Amino acid sequence: MKSWNHRNKSYAIAKANNASTVAKEMLIILLTTLLLLVSVSVIACSCRPPGDLTFDEYMNADLIFIGKVTSVMVDKENYLKVATFDITDRIKADGTSTSIEIQTGFDGASCGYSFAEGETWYIWGRLLENGRHGTGLCSRSLNIPENIEGRNMERFDTEMAFIKDIKSRKGYQRFDVSEGRQEGKMKKGKRCGKWKFYDAAGTLVEECKYKKGVKQNCTTEK
Repeated sequence: MKSWNHRNKSYAIAKANNASTVAKEMLIILLTTLLLLVSVSVIACSCRPPGDLTFDEYMNADLIFIGKVTSVMVDKENYLKVATFDITDRIKADGTSTSIEIQTGFDGASCGYSFAEGETWYIWGRLLENGRHGTGLCSRSLNIPENIEGRNMERFDTEMAFIKDIKSRKGYQRFDVSEGRQEGKMKKGKRCGKWKFYDAAGTLVEECKYKKGVKQNCTTEK
C-alpha cells in the first residue's frame, strides 16, 4: 500500500512538474513572439536624425524643393503613398514643371511620411527605379507648419543658408569633405568643367568632367 501511494505521489509530482515546464515554455514562446513583434515595429524604420548638411550631400541630391501638397493617393496593394506637390521653391530641381509626384512609405513603420492636403513641405527626394522621386523618414525632408512662430526651425534655416552659399559660388572652388577634398569650377551652384577628387592623404584619385552639374565622364588615377 505504501508503495502504491508512493508511486501515485511521484506520478502527481512528475505531472505537476511537467505542467509547470509546459507553462514556462508557452510563456517563453509568448514573450519571444511579443518581443519579435515589438522589434519589427521598432526597427522597421530606424534612422538617426539628419546631421549637419554637407557639400557632398547637397551635390549628390537628386531633388530638393519646397511645395504644397495638393493630393495624396494611397496604394494599399504596394504599401505606399504618392503625394502630388505644387512646387513653390525649386531649390534643386531640373525641368520647369510646377507639379511633381513624391512617393513615400505607407506608414511610419515603412518610413513613410503622413502627407496631408494643404501642408507645406521641404522635400529631399531620390530618383526611384519607377521614375518617380521618393522620400521618407530617414531623409532631410521636413514639414513646414503654417504658423512657425515658436517652432524650432533651426535645421531648416541653417540648411537654407548653407544652400544659398553653395548656389552663390562661382569660379574655382575647393571643398574639404569626409573622404578628402574636391576642387573645380562652379556656376550657379553646379559643378562645371574638370573636377579633381583627392583622398584623405591628399592623393589624386579621380578626375571628372561636368556639364551643368551632370557628370560626363571620369578618369581614375592608378
